[in-house]
Amino acid sequence: MLKIFQTLCLLFLVTALFAQDRSVVTKKVGIQKLDNCETVINSFQPLFNHPTLHNRFAPAGTVPFPINYNDYATNGNNMRKLFVLGDTVVVAQDINGDNTNPPPPIVYPSRVQYNVSYNGGLTWLTDALNTGGSTANRWPNIFPIYVSGLRTLISTGRLYITNTSTAGQGTAFVEQLLGLGSFNFYSLPTRFYRDYFGYIKNSTTIGGVIPAGTGAATDSLFYAEFNFVTNTFSTPVLIAPAMNTSYRTYSAISSDGQRVFAAWHDQVAYVLNAYESTNGGASFTGPIAVGPATQDSAWLMADVVYKPNSTQRCMAFSTLGSYDGYRSRSKILFWSPTINGGNPTVIADFTKYPFMLDSVAFFTAFDNTTDVQYSFRPFSVPSLSWSDDGTVLYCAFNAVQPDTSTYSTGTNYHFQDILISKSLDNGATWSPLRYVTHTAKVDELYPSVSKTGNTSTTFNITWNQSNSPGSYTFTQNAPIDTTYTIFKKLVFSDLPPVGITNISSQVPTSYSLMQNYPNPFNPTTTIRFTLPKASLVTIKVYNIAGQLVEILANNESASIGTKEVKFSGENLSSGIYFYTLEAGNFKETKKMMLIK
Repeated sequence: MLKIFQTLCLLFLVTALFAQDRSVVTKKVGIQKLDNCETVINSFQPLFNHPTLHNRFAPAGTVPFPINYNDYATNGNNMRKLFVLGDTVVVAQDINGDNTNPPPPIVYPSRVQYNVSYNGGLTWLTDALNTGGSTANRWPNIFPIYVSGLRTLISTGRLYITNTSTAGQGTAFVEQLLGLGSFNFYSLPTRFYRDYFGYIKNSTTIGGVIPAGTGAATDSLFYAEFNFVTNTFSTPVLIAPAMNTSYRTYSAISSDGQRVFAAWHDQVAYVLNAYESTNGGASFTGPIAVGPATQDSAWLMADVVYKPNSTQRCMAFSTLGSYDGYRSRSKILFWSPTINGGNPTVIADFTKYPFMLDSVAFFTAFDNTTDVQYSFRPFSVPSLSWSDDGTVLYCAFNAVQPDTSTYSTGTNYHFQDILISKSLDNGATWSPLRYVTHTAKVDELYPSVSKTGNTSTTFNITWNQSNSPGSYTFTQNAPIDTTYTIFKKLVFSDLPPVGITNISSQVPTSYSLMQNYPNPFNPTTTIRFTLPKASLVTIKVYNIAGQLVEILANNESASIGTKEVKFSGENLSSGIYFYTLEAGNFKETKKMMLIK
């Protein structure tokens, strides 16, 4: 009897394991399960011969969606494709299941779909839900709402007038009941351009911006509200009459609904301009200069939010940079008019990211034979979000990897990681960077942090993931590959720090701080130290007057072994500097010299 019982237990265990990690061959129109296995037979060969790719298992955290080949997920802004309310998690995604027609050419098979979890992302609906029915649409921008006392959602974006036309309309999509999959959609007049990006204003209304006069030298920007109880649009209000042919727009509304912030990217001057309303969108004042100094030309990737229950408007954006001599110009910057005198503060630049800090490695990697995802820079797509209590501001973004694809023809592309930083002082200073993802030969793109449901220690995030960098959608000679949608709830302090590199895991006999090398240095040097046990590590650099000039690690968790960090004095003058290590009860300071 005991043997029978043991045999049954073993059989049950094996069955459970296979149920969690089984290979399920799915058709092109099938739903991706968490353990999906699929084979893509490539029959589309426009201009290039794309290799056949095989994705064996969906990665951890995959949200079930139809098979998706869409690998471009922005029209210049950060899509708000995730919201979290308690244990309810909703993730939306642009889905293109047709591997013979990448958007945007001629036929538009793209549909925005969403999926729901009612237990914090542990399990999801079996089938994702289509927002547009038989009509093509793009750019999910979702918010939770109540209609007739029922919890549901609204999405704003683009609706294509026909499935065989490039013409689109700014549209609001209203779900009748969360999880039902029955949408009604309402469009602005066709004289307005094709993208309407809204932000929740109050219990009946969403407000958003939309350009008009497409293609003209003086494109105009308008603000329009959609009432999801009466299903009607307000008369659009003119914000700005001249945008320099730009339709990359960004907007947010304060918690009380009285302040509306609207910004856009000037594609001629490479700056960000903005207007603000203090009367709920009835009128706007501006322009407000947002962009950084000219040498840090603003790029079109940006996100904007208001601090909860506050009038403080906040914006994160990437700068243009260059791969052939101007790595110092590629940054993620933060702007708020009340912080740092209205001058942008730095969230990320090359001095904070080891791959870019090593000039030889960086310029060897970008040797004119490699590129990055369409419209990306070394740092791209910032997603900005507050904790619900307004004490912590998070910013997640993409950072280029040294790893590249090995396609047999055409250009090869760099893989991307996702990094994050946080601010405890309204954006005045930012923590050292941490890895959300750090996986060789995996492309993780388009992070979106939920605007709700974050705490002072945890945040909710979704991103796109594939094994093939570069954009098939924009004919970058990248192959067709499955794009997975990932959702995770993460503890910030659990994420590995970017700056601390593990050299050896051998257990040292004691704490020690070594002399930097080279010393003297110009402009980069390495600081090495040992930890006999896992410790919280802080490393700070001071000038000869005792003023703090750089925090290389701030109470970062580090494992046993020999570690190192890099320090750049590129923006400092020649002279003597001091660096201090604190770990456990250990504290030591050493001197170094920068000579230019």
